[in-house]
Amino acid sequence: MPSLLKTKKVSEIEEILRGAKALYLMDFSRLNVPEITELRRKIKKRKGLLKVVNNRIFKIALKKAGLSFPEEFLTGQNAVILAYDDPVEPLKEVYEYIREIKKGELKGGMIIGIGIYRKEEIINIAKLPSLKELRGKTLILLKSPILNTVMRLKGILLKLLIVLKNIEKNKNL
Repeated sequence: MPSLLKTKKVSEIEEILRGAKALYLMDFSRLNVPEITELRRKIKKRKGLLKVVNNRIFKIALKKAGLSFPEEFLTGQNAVILAYDDPVEPLKEVYEYIREIKKGELKGGMIIGIGIYRKEEIINIAKLPSLKELRGKTLILLKSPILNTVMRLKGILLKLLIVLKNIEKNKNL
């Protein structure tokens, strides 16, 4: 029979899973407390959450939340990174931090409603440009032809103005 404490932990994890758009697992065994605290702070800025989990309790909470996750990811010391707004921003933050301190390892993840991804796929997703960057690049691409047209029309108008000024000078002579 499960203890009251474990039942409470399952409910707590189940609750934080409910609003998540994505979840990622990382091995945090080589990170010390200040590093984990710093990573938590960075993830929170990106509207995410880092939670150290017991694998068995996490598996039960996933099942209760209606999610399935490969058991091969649920080995060793795991922390789950949950994304509540943009499913990729917290992942990018974790990936950059892991590269910076050269500790920790992403194991895999899930973008809820889309799919489950292995380590290599998660890393490739983390390397993609952010949504803001993509929107900015798209806007530049859309504005570029319009800007070129405006500049060409302006050039034509300037040439027309010069011609008209020359005609006016010639009439005044």
